[in-house]
Amino acid sequence: MKEKKDIVVVDANILINFLKINRLDLLIAHSSKYIITDHVFEEVSNLNQRNILMRSISEGEFIQVSLV
Repeated sequence: MKEKKDIVVVDANILINFLKINRLDLLIAHSSKYIITDHVFEEVSNLNQRNILMRSISEGEFIQVSLV
């Protein structure tokens, strides 16, 4: 597997759009590290979408960070 070098901080708007069409795979297919903040995570209000996102975080596809 190719090492992921680029870092992408994902906006809630973009993330939610990919979640709505159930295609996070298109986003994470690129060789980048994807970071979301706690605030972005909280903006995902749809329970099914949030569960998909939580699974992606647990699988290491996204890194959740706190900006406190």
